[in-house]
Amino acid sequence: MNQRILSAVMFTDIVGYSALSSRNEEEALDLVRINRNHQKPIIEKYGVFLKEMGDGMMARFSSASDSVLCAKEIQETAPKELVEKIRIGIHLGDVTENEGDIFGDGVNVASRLESKAAAGRIYISDSVHNAIKGRGDINTKYIGTFKLKNLKDPIKTYVVVKKEEQLNPSQFTKAKLAKALMRALVILFSASVLIELIAFMVAKNNLDEGLVDIATLVLVFLITGYLIFVLLRGKRVALILTLVGNLLIGIATIAYYSINPLTFDPSVLRLVNLDWGTQNKDSQNSVVLLPTSNYISEEKKYEIAGIHDGLINEIGKRGSVRVISKTSSLPYSNTTKSLKTIAQELNVEMLVESSVSTKDTITELTVKLINPFPVEKTIWLNTYSVSIPQISQLYNEVATSLISKINDVNLPANQINKTPSTIINSEAWEYYQLAAYFVGNMTRNGFDKAEEYLNKSIEIDSTFSSAYSGLSFTWMSKKQMGLISPKDANSNIRKYAAQAMQLDNTNDVAWAAQAGIAVWTDYDMELGEKSFQKSIALNPNASMTRAAYAHLLMILNRWDEAWEQMNYALEIDPLNPMVIAFSGAMYLMEGKFLSATKKFEIITAMVPDHRMANSWLLQKYARTFQHKKALIELKKFIDVEKFPGLEESIDEIAKQNGFNDALRLTIKEMTEQSKIRFIPAGRINLLCTLLGDTEGRIFWLEKMYEEQSGDLPYFAIRNDDPIQQDPRYIAVMRKIGLWP
Repeated sequence: MNQRILSAVMFTDIVGYSALSSRNEEEALDLVRINRNHQKPIIEKYGVFLKEMGDGMMARFSSASDSVLCAKEIQETAPKELVEKIRIGIHLGDVTENEGDIFGDGVNVASRLESKAAAGRIYISDSVHNAIKGRGDINTKYIGTFKLKNLKDPIKTYVVVKKEEQLNPSQFTKAKLAKALMRALVILFSASVLIELIAFMVAKNNLDEGLVDIATLVLVFLITGYLIFVLLRGKRVALILTLVGNLLIGIATIAYYSINPLTFDPSVLRLVNLDWGTQNKDSQNSVVLLPTSNYISEEKKYEIAGIHDGLINEIGKRGSVRVISKTSSLPYSNTTKSLKTIAQELNVEMLVESSVSTKDTITELTVKLINPFPVEKTIWLNTYSVSIPQISQLYNEVATSLISKINDVNLPANQINKTPSTIINSEAWEYYQLAAYFVGNMTRNGFDKAEEYLNKSIEIDSTFSSAYSGLSFTWMSKKQMGLISPKDANSNIRKYAAQAMQLDNTNDVAWAAQAGIAVWTDYDMELGEKSFQKSIALNPNASMTRAAYAHLLMILNRWDEAWEQMNYALEIDPLNPMVIAFSGAMYLMEGKFLSATKKFEIITAMVPDHRMANSWLLQKYARTFQHKKALIELKKFIDVEKFPGLEESIDEIAKQNGFNDALRLTIKEMTEQSKIRFIPAGRINLLCTLLGDTEGRIFWLEKMYEEQSGDLPYFAIRNDDPIQQDPRYIAVMRKIGLWP
């Protein structure tokens, strides 16, 4: 007789049984027997065992609580053969009972829930959940609403949370927090080491620094993906989706950088920069001379500053020791940083401290060589009693002693070179050094200041060869930056270089000036290289000479040699704005846009109006459609104060028609002005390049040849620009002897 009753119905099943049965029938039958012996007693403890269906069971219970407690006990006490293999579905509803069996939708829902359940899980319907939600010993979690086969209405479904997943806050703190923190530390440390390894490989192979940032970005995505995977409790599907998703993100990131590197700047993500507290291997046989301390009087500041310069110059000429230039060592005057920190920042092995003081009316020069690693230790110390005008005669002796100690060679006293150096007036030398700094600023005001200081230097010492070389280089730089026509500049460039060579043909700066004339005025690359090599032989530690020689090698498309010279220049003079700018230009010419941007950002922070930095920023902003910023750089680039009314006009046309029309107007105005006064052809050529005007680029390239532009040799650097295939372009390169 049929009887309608309210029951909680439970179905169980063994996941993977069918596959096992097809492989090994005997083993499958053993598993069914183990399952029966395990489940049936537990079911009968809580409810009514109805029947066995292959690898599963069917049961009913008088209450929802009994059904869930039974299911939990089945899962929690499962023998090893059944662990994480049993799945269970439970539903509370009306069923029809007939001769010990039950029928109806309540049975169907329980059966469908069981088939949806994951291995090792108990799925219950919302009716069961509502009946047990007040119990403290059963925890559930909502997992979604399922549309079950042959059932009209979808069923809200919950999963019963396992014991090990039911941690209270205090249990989480003790059991999980330490493990989570340790895992995070291991991940961060591993990522840090990997990033630094990538940074080392990038630097070693002279690759774009932006690759380090890309690697960092990819690692951020991978680590984030891993943590998401852990939060999702390590499900295999979650792992696969996470890895695939992050792999796609990594590929997209690299592809985006490759397609449009100018707009890609993830460097802010790189928070890691390991410092192991020791010097780099490349620091061996290297030294920085800290500014000489003045314990006499302010009136003697130029003479005392000259000691610092003189010793750097004398040691630098020997070549066996890498010595940091004055430009990069001067910022450490009166610093509170430790000697170890200074050595690490400049990547040197040792430091030299010097001071001038008086003792009983006698002037004393004290020189101390210090090794800061692993603990600070004085290697050599000597005090010389001498008058200030005679100190320059000691440079040879002091330099020889220092070099012997740095190279760990103990020379006998009679072998120490005591030959007096060429005496240079300390004040004249200081003015020369100031001029070198202002030339490096690459601004109109900087060149004017440099010329002023060099003339003062010559007034003090008319035989000072380096000062004349400095004037030659200043005029050369003014021409290069488009501030004066080559016609007006070349006579002064040659005159001052000739005077320098006539005064001292063993002066490395004089030979560097000759090299500059050969390369950027006469386009004689062979003579330029020989002159650079002669200059470097006379003073291996002249940073600007090496940086300029690097540009010559770049023009000749000898990139490996070029970077060898530039990297050495950066090592001995890392804070020199001109060296940094020259390296930025090389990155730019090689297509390493992220590295170029970083160098020019450093320059802009040092010298806001630096003309080389301005040129690059204009190109970057124009090509990345940052037109408001590009417009600001355009006004600096063309010196709008020389073009009355042009600033207002380009602002208006940019506002109405866009940046490209502002470029066209600027080119038109500069072209008209070039008919009556000097306007650098190279600067108009650059604007035509930004506009994509091929005919304009060729026209102004030919004009650059006519005016003997110092920028012209750079156009010989090979790249993938289609214009380099134009016969007119090739003809100009052949005229200056750079292309066959």
